[in-house]
Order: sequence, then C-alpha cells, then structure tokens
Amino acid sequence: MQKEKVTVNELKLLSEKEQIEHIKSWFLKYFHCPSESCFIDDDTGNWVFFSGPWEQATVLEEYFGKYVEEHIINIVSEQLGEHATEWNSEIEAHEMDEVLLPIDLSIANKSTGINTLFIANRDPTVYLDPEDIF
Repeated sequence: MQKEKVTVNELKLLSEKEQIEHIKSWFLKYFHCPSESCFIDDDTGNWVFFSGPWEQATVLEEYFGKYVEEHIINIVSEQLGEHATEWNSEIEAHEMDEVLLPIDLSIANKSTGINTLFIANRDPTVYLDPEDIF
C-alpha cells in the first residue's frame, strides 16, 4: 500500500514507480499546462504566463536532483513533456523557493486540475489527450 505523504528523505526509499508518482504529483500541484491557466495574446498568438514559462526538466532537477537518480527525473520530465513543454505557475519566480520548500509530497494534496490529467485509475503514466480535457 502506497503512503499518501512522504518526506523527500523517504522518497529515496520508495520504488521507482512511487517516486515517479510523487514527483509528478508535486509538479502538477504547482505547475499547470498553459491551456489550463493562461490566455493567448491576440497580437502574438503566444501564451501569456503568470509565472513562467517553466521547463519541467529544469524545475525537477533543481528540486529533486539531490534526492533521486537522474533517470527518474528524466522519466518524469519526458512524461510531463508529452502534455506540455512549457508550464505556468501561480507562484511568482522570486517566491518559488519560499513556497516550494520544504517539498510537500502529499499525494492527497493534488489540485483539482491534476485529476483531469490522469485516467480514473490514477495511473500517473497515462494522460488523456489535451483535447479530451480542455
């Protein structure tokens, strides 16, 4: 049975599958696909980010690089990259560490938007297509 909440030190002891699920849930709690939280600038046709754009690989390496092996970060980054390549956050860049540290890896703290990204069985490796969600 998977724990709903783990510390980053406990994260090291989890299976790869559990590490991936916790890290991805953490990321999706604070970072959002632009189509969920941004609008498109009529003049440029580009997304207007509140805070970002953030690249998932950079964020994951910064916050988890010292806790998990690099291939775990690569797996999570690749899976997130299938959904979006740039991410928005409601947290302003200069406040990022204050808000994100210490890292809260509670699975139960997922935002409502996260559930829309996963199939009903909570398999974090299977995404719905964006057009099915948004």
